[in-house]
Amino acid sequence: MATDTEKTNKKIRARKSYKMYKKFYDAGARQCVLELLHSELDNRRSYGSERASNYSKESLDLLLEDKGIKQKWIDEGCEGEPKTYTDRTKVLELIRSLLREDESLLEVEAYKDVDKVSDSDLFTIGFNHYSISII
Repeated sequence: MATDTEKTNKKIRARKSYKMYKKFYDAGARQCVLELLHSELDNRRSYGSERASNYSKESLDLLLEDKGIKQKWIDEGCEGEPKTYTDRTKVLELIRSLLREDESLLEVEAYKDVDKVSDSDLFTIGFNHYSISII
């Protein structure tokens, strides 16, 4: 039986944005070019909404992971020295665990079930509230 992460990843891989980034990657585009493409489209508000932009970034992140390009996240909000992570799934699990303990934030964000929060929303929450960012 597929895990929630596997189901989510399958859904992301079916998105037009994932297929677009894959097409560019397969044609020889490097990570920095793909990141720049996403940023330029986002800055021009070409996605139409913040959610669509987040979904597109999520597609790009998964494509890079699928191609074996390791991204790094840093948790500067943890006790002691900042911790770095290279596993996207572990970062998402960390943010989910922090959010589960933060009932006031759950109420403010109007989430009823942490497990149903999208990956892109989790990364946004991690950045805005828990000092977890991509480096």
